[in-house]
Amino acid sequence: MRSNQYSDKEIAVFNGLVGLLKQGKSLYKIKVSEIAKAANIGKGTIYDYFSSKEEAIYLALLYYLNNEMTRVVSEVESTSSFKNKIYKLLDITEENIESKYSSLKTVLSAKDISSMYDLIEGNENLIDSFINYMGKIMESIVTAGENEGYINKSYSSYYKKSAIRCILIGFAQFVSHKECYKDVNVDLAKEVAYTQLIKMLR
Repeated sequence: MRSNQYSDKEIAVFNGLVGLLKQGKSLYKIKVSEIAKAANIGKGTIYDYFSSKEEAIYLALLYYLNNEMTRVVSEVESTSSFKNKIYKLLDITEENIESKYSSLKTVLSAKDISSMYDLIEGNENLIDSFINYMGKIMESIVTAGENEGYINKSYSSYYKKSAIRCILIGFAQFVSHKECYKDVNVDLAKEVAYTQLIKMLR
């Protein structure tokens, strides 16, 4: 999705919608009048640009997912060295889990997303889009790891990427439930994640 496909009013609607979701609003309980107020436009104007409230919501989520993941891909790809790329990805994971106002977390944790897939025929699937972006991130990390001798090239692509996913899931669980790991701090959790990854990939 390219942002230049959208008018200022459409982007205002997207911003307003994600703002409402950050406030804890349920996807299906958001009213058109609330969207219009958040976007600072007239209620009728929304239907000049979107065929339904559901279409506006879905496109807003997809717009923000693409914007956020494009930024993440760029940050990881521009980071030098395998180790630094891993730590960058762990930093971003921590940032998005802990931030109350993370657009990425808002989009991926929004309830009832899956029930909207059939409403927007021919549009991108949110989860498929996220997986595609993660594929680019993984490829950048794997390439650096192979070039620097940290990754055994004989392993399958699926194995290499699965190993990265494993340490991300483990680290995310730690960040989400720090109260259960009182003897562990964030720096140690990152070090453990990196060490485990090296052991799995060599």
